[in-house]
Amino acid sequence: MQPIKIYEDMYELNFFVSYGVSYNEFRKQVKRLTNNDIGKDDDIAMMIDFIKGGKKLYWIWTSKKNISMLMHEITHAIIKSLGDIGFTCNGSSDEAYAYMAEYICRKVVG
Repeated sequence: MQPIKIYEDMYELNFFVSYGVSYNEFRKQVKRLTNNDIGKDDDIAMMIDFIKGGKKLYWIWTSKKNISMLMHEITHAIIKSLGDIGFTCNGSSDEAYAYMAEYICRKVVG
């Protein structure tokens, strides 16, 4: 199984999403695509980031196909990715965060 690959072209951000897969499968995906071993973990969801091909990659994983769990991890990914390019989440920028969450969620669940 391959992660869902999402490229957001306005800010040139790369996201991978492993939705509803076991931690062992997620770990294998990360190793195969980034050559990083993320080790053992007992979490049920997470967001991690890597440098791959000179670009930052934000990877979202959930062990269950659960929309609230997915949105929780998407929120972490958006805060991190937009923060990395200089955004601060506040009343002036919150719409960018909301649109990004919607964009990623639609790519994953339709």
